[in-house]
Amino acid sequence: MSRSLVTLGEIAENLKTNLGLLSGLVTERAQDLDQLVQEITEMSREQVSKVNYVVDDTVQKFEQTTEM
Repeated sequence: MSRSLVTLGEIAENLKTNLGLLSGLVTERAQDLDQLVQEITEMSREQVSKVNYVVDDTVQKFEQTTEM
């Protein structure tokens, strides 16, 4: 009986250790994903800004051309 309690204790300790490691990995991956989303968002904003500039510039040139 006492041997099975020791075994259960060891299993519980191993489980606790593994869950701690797993929790750390999940936290790390979540942080990596957060950073990736932030980078994609920033790149998207930059691209939208460039497209906006091109559209505004094109409209302005069109308006200047049609005023002549």
